[in-house]
Formats: sequence, C-alpha cells, structure tokens
Amino acid sequence: MDYYWHDCSDPELHLDRATDAVFASLERPSRRWSPHNKVYVRRSIRRRLELAAAGGLKPLAHVKPVGDGQADLFEIRWTDINVVEAGEDGELRFKVVGVRLYHAEPLAISVAAVALHAHEKDYYPDDPKRTHDAQDEQIAIAEGIFRDGWATRWGLPLP
Repeated sequence: MDYYWHDCSDPELHLDRATDAVFASLERPSRRWSPHNKVYVRRSIRRRLELAAAGGLKPLAHVKPVGDGQADLFEIRWTDINVVEAGEDGELRFKVVGVRLYHAEPLAISVAAVALHAHEKDYYPDDPKRTHDAQDEQIAIAEGIFRDGWATRWGLPLP
C-alpha cells in the first residue's frame, strides 16, 4: 500500500512528514524529552507507519475505522508513549499518553492511504463522554482535510 502525507508532493518524504506530524502532536511546553526518549519515540512512530505502508497493522490493536462514514477514515493508534512533564510546581511527572493518526483509504486513487491529521488523545477518566467528544472533534478535523483535499487529491503526485 502506498502511504502518503496530505499536501506532500515529494514521494520520498511522506513517511517523514507523517512521523513529524505525529511527534509534533506530542510536543507541549511542559514536556521534557531526553535525547534518548525522543529518538526512541520517533523511531517507534516511524516503525508503525512503515508497518502501515506494508499493510501489516493489526485491526483494532493498531488501526480501526472511525468517522461518520463519509470517508473511508481510519486511525492508527499508539497507546503507550512515555513522556515526562514539568508541573507548575516544577516537579517532573512520568505519564503514558496515546496518539492518533487519521488517514483515508480512498479506493478512487488506488490502494493507498492518505494521512490527514494527528493528535494526542485527551483522556477524561471521570467523564467518558467528554473523552469521546474531544476525539470526535479531532476526527472532524481529519474529515475536513479529506473533503477539502478531494478535488486536488490532497496535492499528491497521483496519476
């Protein structure tokens, strides 16, 4: 399967752009990255994307369908990214976070995936509806990128 990042015209850079977008979704002013953890997280993101490009993701564990059905939209899931955050008190706290990358697989352009939007998943343990609504907002962003880019095929070098 060909794997593209939307609006990237260089065929050699699609996985790089997607990796950058997923990692950027993890960046916060309060986050502290050791050089080793930063490299490890970026590599784990990249490996999952390479697995996606090879068609090797496991349904539900790594990827699942999402959205309102208007687009063939899927999410690639990371559920175990280790981060360190500095609290307002200056104390460093370890945290495990999840990230989602939404992509479409429009059969009209061949066997391909077009990565659209990445975000860190917001969890509200005491309010599952808020967690669901927050993710629905992010899915809506991906759906908008999909719809807005359809006419131009997301700026991709497609036949």
